[in-house]
Amino acid sequence: EVVGRIQQKSSAILVKELNIDAKATMGFAMTLSEACQNIVEHAGRGGWVMVQAYNYRRRLGGRFVVVIAVCDAGVGFRSSLESGQRRPLSDRWDDAVALEAAVVNGVSRYGDAGRGQGLKGIRGYVHRWEGKLSVRSGTARIALIPNWDDDVPRRENLAYFPGAQLQITIPEKVSAAA
Repeated sequence: EVVGRIQQKSSAILVKELNIDAKATMGFAMTLSEACQNIVEHAGRGGWVMVQAYNYRRRLGGRFVVVIAVCDAGVGFRSSLESGQRRPLSDRWDDAVALEAAVVNGVSRYGDAGRGQGLKGIRGYVHRWEGKLSVRSGTARIALIPNWDDDVPRRENLAYFPGAQLQITIPEKVSAAA
């Protein structure tokens, strides 16, 4: 119900602010739904979701972006992978390695084929629209960064955060005639 309400309002923002065709907003709705479903399946408690439009004057020369932020105070990526015994076999295991395993390599706590593909779908959607994906959990943050952003792909030794924060930034589509 919550995702449905947010999806309706966010689809209007995508069409109005980012010049994305209304039919193309379905991928956005699926991305939002996946991110929210991860709260239910992995966090074990409630979470928060926000969708907002911003004007990126400095980075994108005045183009708009839509930012989706999903956050929970659950167990986090590292504990989730450990609970499913899906931890990669390695001498090094910390929050940054867990995030890399899940976000970049598609490792899920579920061993069943076809399960745990939510982040992969989100990654694909973000890449298709030349967006940015940033995920923070525990003491680390990992980001898939487009060429219009100057962020760093990995940060470690951050203040501990028990759950997960997912931020998706989708820029305004520039028409070929512009």
